[in-house]
Amino acid sequence: MDLQQVYKELEKENVDIHTKYSYSHRHKTKGYIKRLSLGRIWFNLLLPDDYPLVDEPVTKKVLNKIIRDIVEKYDTETVADILTNIQREAFKLSSIVPVSLDEEHLILPDDIEEKRKKLLKDEDDPIEFQKKTYEITKEYLDRLKEQDSPIVSIIESGAKSSVADMANLMIARGSTVDIKGEISKPIRQSLNDGLDGESYYLSAKESRRALFIRSQFTAEPGYLARKVTFANANIELGGNDCKTTKYLELRVTEDLKDCLIGRYYVDERGKLKEITEDSDIIGKRIKLRSPLYCKEPNDNICKICYGKLADKLKDKNIGILAGSVINTEGIEGFSMKVRHKATQVNFKPVDLKKDLIESSIRKSEIEKFLDIRTNEIICKYDCTIFIDRRDYREGELDEFAEYFIVPGILSVEFPEQETTIPLVYNYSVKVLKSTNVEETERVVAIHYSAGDKIIEQDIVSTDTDMRLIIRLLDGKIKYIKDPLVLLLMIHDQLPKIALVHLEVIVSNMFRCAEDPKIKCRYKGSYKNSIILGQVDQPFVDSWLTSMAFERIKKAIKSALIYETGIKNNSLEKLMKLEFD
Repeated sequence: MDLQQVYKELEKENVDIHTKYSYSHRHKTKGYIKRLSLGRIWFNLLLPDDYPLVDEPVTKKVLNKIIRDIVEKYDTETVADILTNIQREAFKLSSIVPVSLDEEHLILPDDIEEKRKKLLKDEDDPIEFQKKTYEITKEYLDRLKEQDSPIVSIIESGAKSSVADMANLMIARGSTVDIKGEISKPIRQSLNDGLDGESYYLSAKESRRALFIRSQFTAEPGYLARKVTFANANIELGGNDCKTTKYLELRVTEDLKDCLIGRYYVDERGKLKEITEDSDIIGKRIKLRSPLYCKEPNDNICKICYGKLADKLKDKNIGILAGSVINTEGIEGFSMKVRHKATQVNFKPVDLKKDLIESSIRKSEIEKFLDIRTNEIICKYDCTIFIDRRDYREGELDEFAEYFIVPGILSVEFPEQETTIPLVYNYSVKVLKSTNVEETERVVAIHYSAGDKIIEQDIVSTDTDMRLIIRLLDGKIKYIKDPLVLLLMIHDQLPKIALVHLEVIVSNMFRCAEDPKIKCRYKGSYKNSIILGQVDQPFVDSWLTSMAFERIKKAIKSALIYETGIKNNSLEKLMKLEFD
């Protein structure tokens, strides 16, 4: 059976994609006959003849695994042909066998409707409301699954829609998040019911937020990517192994492992191992070979520290590649898709204790000075929080009568103990005002006495925060001194990007305080370091690249003071041709 025969069968009456047929292939089934659905036969026909038989539901996760495997096994041109063919035929199949909601899907069974009414009557807490809404929705989807409804297959595959979408459509709209990140009270009507005046107004807050993000942050990711590309254009792929003995030590979560496939780590016996799908490293702390500690000279990164992706690259410009990845994830993964998120509930309860203590390398020190609870922080000694308005862009820092809403990261100073504690988090918190607040045009100093509550927060938005990503990559959060902290903060906001691209960028940002031209990775230590943002790096590394940021006077000054015959990177060669 070939593709044309599959399409002919699907066009017949009373035949669907789940109908099973006999399938035989000399390699995939070793010549034996297997009974497969038309959908699975169709998918296997799109894969190379020597690729193993795929006999399981092809969800988004499974498809990503297959694509990674294909990339590993075949040359670049073959991979491009395979993926292009899959995409082309998928569009064709979707026009022959379309899947959509039917009228009957919009009528809840009586028992589920009763549970829905009870929820709408009794629950007011946004988190509990969301949780119970999802529980009822999953029960409803289980019923649809028993009826072999195609909409369930779409949701389970990850192709489109979600439990959150169905909850909004059928059970209740739930709470919304506005431009400032504030969480509304639950909206009790579903989209299927229609909204009353108040609910429509509350729902419109999130729509306005989506419009705001699209207007403010469509250009920003592109400009950020441009800065990252120019700042890292000098970084190229180097030799096979720099033999560094310094490693990035990190605990591997299930999500993090997906971003580490093809990388190398050193096991307990000191043996170098590749991370594969089958590697048993989830929940373990590993020593990862990383660009953060690579000693390859001339601003290069060796292939072992970079990982197996190096074998697939046609050129060596991995710094430029990192910029293009930021661009794709920033624009396509954030600002251009945000309009689709207006029907989803994107928030979670805060757990400050988990976020600030369990993940910190300064855990004992933090616990000595601060009493951190689930949703509030109390100081154990007199302390001061300084808020420098220059560290925030317009609209990032909000002030109210009793508190500030501060995004990103804070520093708490304990003058009598001569200690400063940085608090690292990926959302906004309420910094409470005390009775002793000193304020100038640029800096606010809030002084607290021992036992005062200094921070509180209950619920936070879990959406990607483009403003935080920009601050992190521009080096505006000056209290970060550990590259792992910066790396994981960026990763939390851009979880789909392979970690190696972020490691390349972060390794270029940390410089030695005594000489910013020297990267900390060459010393194998990040003590006594400073962070250079994406705009600042070119002025230290190359006056010619710095010209791209239209600060001509500073570029000329850099050329006269710092220039020491740096080799031209790929972008500079193009720029020189233009100048010549």
